[in-house]
Amino acid sequence: MAQAGDAAGGAAPAPLVTVIVATFNSRLTLACALESVRRQTWQDFEVQVVGDACTDGSEAVVAAIGDPRFHWTNLPRNSGSQAGPNNEGLRRARGRFIAYLGHDDLWFPWHLDTLVDTASSEGASFVHGLGVILGPGSIAATGPPRRGASYRGHFVPPTNWLVDRALLERIGPWREPGSIGWPVDLDVLFRIAASGARIACASRLTTIKFPSALWRAYASDAPRPQIPMSEELVRDPGTLAARLLCEVAAEHARATFPTWAPPPMLLWRDAAQRVKAALGATLRQLEAAPISGAVLRWRFQRRRRRVRVRRGLDPG
Repeated sequence: MAQAGDAAGGAAPAPLVTVIVATFNSRLTLACALESVRRQTWQDFEVQVVGDACTDGSEAVVAAIGDPRFHWTNLPRNSGSQAGPNNEGLRRARGRFIAYLGHDDLWFPWHLDTLVDTASSEGASFVHGLGVILGPGSIAATGPPRRGASYRGHFVPPTNWLVDRALLERIGPWREPGSIGWPVDLDVLFRIAASGARIACASRLTTIKFPSALWRAYASDAPRPQIPMSEELVRDPGTLAARLLCEVAAEHARATFPTWAPPPMLLWRDAAQRVKAALGATLRQLEAAPISGAVLRWRFQRRRRRVRVRRGLDPG
């Protein structure tokens, strides 16, 4: 798909893609995430970085890029969720497509190019690529559902998404976490799948996700693996992608063909895989079990409080 040219004069034309980055007091990882956007081979984009009442100087990270396509907005009150910043970013968006990027995640340089091409060739309103989820000593992959299965009950992190803005406007805004019984990103994906929109997956590794709960992202002494990974991404993204795919394949082999006598069922051993399974199980429970919405909300809020402690947002 050809990229848009410059305007003949007056206001700049609307970009094809608006990138929305919700952030809260994580300027070191935010710098890495935004650098991975700046290095995209697809350059017809704008970036809406929306702070959830940030107080750590994150606006300086955006300003330091020196690119007028990168915009900073800071909400006056902290919402404690990506939902508020994502809704504000969507309100400001001009692009036909919306791409989300976690402030502690990274894109390969071909991420937008790959997804835009897939949306065009497949006529899809929602597309995503393959991704890796990195935890301390663990690695897992995200991608399409099992063969023959639908996206209802399947989870793909928002960092992987490219969504037609008209579809997002049709299904409604991101909901506040206190009003639902499951994660806000899973809620949006559930509504997209239920809308009947065409969904497509690009068979290429395009993202690297660092789940904040696994890395205690908001703790003062939290590690920042994004920094060396970002440097490696700049030096040789192709070699990095090949290495990560080999690590995913090795981990899959260990889980599928254990050297010890297999138990009745294989357990998902690393934390990233357990997170992914729990999200899918929650949505399947919504579809199949006659449990009241109040009970589901109570269960989710209890789990959400525990996750906030692991992230370093709340005291234990």
